Amino acid sequence: MSDTIPRKAMFLVAVIPLIEEIREKPKSTEIVQFLLKQRAGSAVSGPTYKLNVVRFCEGTVGEWLEVRKAISEQWLQNSIDKPQDRVSSVCTVLRGDSLTGFEEKIQELTTSTDENGDITNVALTVEMVELGLNAVAQTVFPHRALKLQKQWMRRRMKKPEDLTIRKTVTAIGRLNNSLPLFPDGSDLDKFTPEEILEILEWSIPDTWRTKFDLDGYIPTEFGKDRFITECEAIERNANQFVKTSAKEPLSGKTPAHKKSQSVKFKNGNSSDDSTKFYCTEHGQNSTHSSDKCFTLKNRLNKEKGTATSALTKKSFRKEINSLAKGRPKKKILEMFASVLQEEAKKIAGKKSTKAKAKKRRADDPSDSDSSDEMSVDNIEHSVRKTDETDEDQTYQDRIDNLGSITNED
Repeated sequence: MSDTIPRKAMFLVAVIPLIEEIREKPKSTEIVQFLLKQRAGSAVSGPTYKLNVVRFCEGTVGEWLEVRKAISEQWLQNSIDKPQDRVSSVCTVLRGDSLTGFEEKIQELTTSTDENGDITNVALTVEMVELGLNAVAQTVFPHRALKLQKQWMRRRMKKPEDLTIRKTVTAIGRLNNSLPLFPDGSDLDKFTPEEILEILEWSIPDTWRTKFDLDGYIPTEFGKDRFITECEAIERNANQFVKTSAKEPLSGKTPAHKKSQSVKFKNGNSSDDSTKFYCTEHGQNSTHSSDKCFTLKNRLNKEKGTATSALTKKSFRKEINSLAKGRPKKKILEMFASVLQEEAKKIAGKKSTKAKAKKRRADDPSDSDSSDEMSVDNIEHSVRKTDETDEDQTYQDRIDNLGSITNED
């Protein structure tokens, strides 16, 4: 039971869209051909034309509206005014459940039952034929179709980008003329020209209305022709208008700029050139080359074992703890005392050498230049010697040698 009941449509969905749906080509057996007069009410011998109508059997809303318009055209051109003739033309087009519903409604309206149960026939009228067509429409249209269509046209209808303003006006006129064909619809349900102009004003893009405001043009104070003229002028200059509005926003608000998603640090140029540098570790990039790669530098320092050039307090403590493991405390203290004494003697010898050289320069001023040259040579020689010894033998190696000597003693 629940499968046969149509679900409620989403609020403010167009019953008839602004752009007509493209129908599939019908079969030849589903087409009925009528011969109509070109001039309504003319003689039988007058010029005629053919009207092809697709038979209707529980179709869509658009298909039903096409059938209704074809039936109305046939009645008008051939001056079909009698109710019985109209019923015959309708029954020729309808099929299936739609035809059954129409005939049942006509039979219900043409018969009446009194209090005693006697059935009497009522003369068929044109209004009864319209009520029969309205009964078929109620099975085709959704719930509250007329109200939803008018609300959608007022609030939600927008002009498509690929549809010109003149074609949009024509499409809205087609929708307005279709409103009397809705269930329980009449000519009073159609929009007035003022209401149509208001609907058109709010169907165009916001930038167009802003342009009207800047020009001092109010659409509701003028007719539909002036509105079409103003909109066509914007359409002819659409590209230039879009560029101007992009540079200078008509709303007066500064557009928000998104944060840059590029690399955090860039070298000079702001252009995104991802192949500017090459790193053997990271490949092509825009930040650094191989000689400035921190990853390669840290890896090289770890391989050499010289992450830092001097011993820190923490590293010195670690060396002492590693040497003190498994050895007597007394021997460890003696070893460090001997090392400290040797270092103190070296420092004292350097100081005495410097003092003697200074005294010699004071006694013999003439030899100051030569002594200065010699002292410079001695300093450079001592520095080179120190550097060579530092490269050949680290402090850790000297400590290990002292430890081995102590163990042998």
